[in-house]
Amino acid sequence: MIPSIPEISPPIAFAMAAALCVALAVTGVLAMARGRARVAQEAIERLRAELALLRMENGSQSATLVGLAGRLDGLQRQLVADARFAAPPQGNAGGSAFELAIRLARGGATVDELVSACMMSRHEAELTLRLHGAGARGTPARIAAVR
Repeated sequence: MIPSIPEISPPIAFAMAAALCVALAVTGVLAMARGRARVAQEAIERLRAELALLRMENGSQSATLVGLAGRLDGLQRQLVADARFAAPPQGNAGGSAFELAIRLARGGATVDELVSACMMSRHEAELTLRLHGAGARGTPARIAAVR
């Protein structure tokens, strides 16, 4: 024989049904919360990986900046040292420096020799050699190219 189901009063049945609905709703909310927590955890892991990459890149850029700062300091020191030799000529000294450069160029001096002996820039020395160097005499094509 099958045991009979005891009769449940309607208010108790209603309370049990309400408790079951609440339990199902809480289970659904918890499942959604777990899903969102998993998605949030994955996003956090992606952000941590990206942060690690950014830190490495930042370290690399910092090292580059330190190196560049050192080179810039060296260039500034060199500029200050070279500025002593770049003083403008006094009186007729400028004319005599270029005259000396022309004489040296005609004598076959090199660009480096003109730069050091006459305290002129490399571009000035190159131009002086083009205009007055040993190979520039008697060559109208060179003179025309300069004009």
